[in-house]
Amino acid sequence: MDPMQIAWHLMEGTNDIITSINKDGTFSYVNRALMEKLHYSESEIDTLSIGTIFFPGEQKKIKAIVTKDTHEIISDVQTIMVTKEGEMLHVEGAFSPFFEGGKKVSTIALFRDISKQKKMEEDLERERNQTEFLIDIMTHDLANIHQEIISMLDFLILNEDLPNETVGIIKEGISEIERATRLISSVRKISIVSKALPDLQCMDISLALLRGAIQARLAFPEKTLKLVTDVEHGEYFVVADEYLVDIFYSLLHNSLKHSKKKDVTI
Repeated sequence: MDPMQIAWHLMEGTNDIITSINKDGTFSYVNRALMEKLHYSESEIDTLSIGTIFFPGEQKKIKAIVTKDTHEIISDVQTIMVTKEGEMLHVEGAFSPFFEGGKKVSTIALFRDISKQKKMEEDLERERNQTEFLIDIMTHDLANIHQEIISMLDFLILNEDLPNETVGIIKEGISEIERATRLISSVRKISIVSKALPDLQCMDISLALLRGAIQARLAFPEKTLKLVTDVEHGEYFVVADEYLVDIFYSLLHNSLKHSKKKDVTI
């Protein structure tokens, strides 16, 4: 079989859209897949152009590619086509310039239908936004509820008629509520980080360590933390994000949690 016939059969047999776009925006060739996906008949081929089959907001980008006098092949271009009825078709494709006698006469374009992929991405983004919204509500409301409970228990402790044993139980309850509040805060931080990485900045290790130690002490009011370090303020700096404090807090928290002593030296 003649190579040209093989090429023609391949272009007509594929489900990918293949076109030859002239510099004036008209088409010298469109394959079967384009007509089927955009719902045009053979009698309408001559009426097609960039302004006909591409979404208005995408036409300027496509025109810039096909009129550019260069041998460069441009790939991974995402754009939007429009069917005869006005429905959008998301596609991804590549543009290859075609030259004759050293002059660019057209651009061969191949597009792959990615509409299903786009819909899945949009559905995933919508579900992610809904999840983040619910997390925001949950963390905000639960934190407020916990604070109200702590306030009531703090007020209850002021009652001088309460036995010491009861006061101790109430204080343990307050400690557990504060721990739950910190857990909620951690969930919120994970949600924020998963959405977008925080900005890096120059941070003093000493300050981050001390802030982590303060938070760790608050988590275990029944224990005493003695932090021994030769890291001085203003001595060592690192490029990190705001959650460097949480790293030190986690390390010190685990040390306090798993130590059987009430006075813990780190």
